[in-house]
Amino acid sequence: MAQSFSFERYLNIRSAYTPAWLSDGRRVAFLTDITGVPQVWAVDADGGWPDQLTFFPDKVWALSADSAGDRLVCMRDVGGNERYQLYLVASDGVEVRRLTHDDNAMHEFGAWSHDDRRIAYASNTRNGVHFDIYVLDADATEPAMVYQSEGMFVALDWSPD
Repeated sequence: MAQSFSFERYLNIRSAYTPAWLSDGRRVAFLTDITGVPQVWAVDADGGWPDQLTFFPDKVWALSADSAGDRLVCMRDVGGNERYQLYLVASDGVEVRRLTHDDNAMHEFGAWSHDDRRIAYASNTRNGVHFDIYVLDADATEPAMVYQSEGMFVALDWSPD
């Protein structure tokens, strides 16, 4: 006779996704909803139980590690409002710092620069409609608009120079 399970059991399926290498490949960061709300976690490449790096009350939507694996940028919103803000997270989770500060705007992470000093991202902070491209030094607070658009643009990568 087949065993039956409640429908709620199937709603509690957990997942892990969006991996990013840390610490020169010795650890891997990822998003998981193991606690009920997707957050950034990291685990040794050899295995073991992961360490939780972020503890936001709301879902973390995306993450990207710099090329050295020392820092991550993650995106999160508040209460599902889809007005994503960018955060810088140290690979050990000790430091978590907000990079964008316009709660009425959407921010979409693009890419780390080749030297890992800057990030590029898109935002509709100028007028709430059009997504312009910004560059921000990861250790600074003032972004620079590098491309003004009349539409939806996203930063995908940096040119070699």
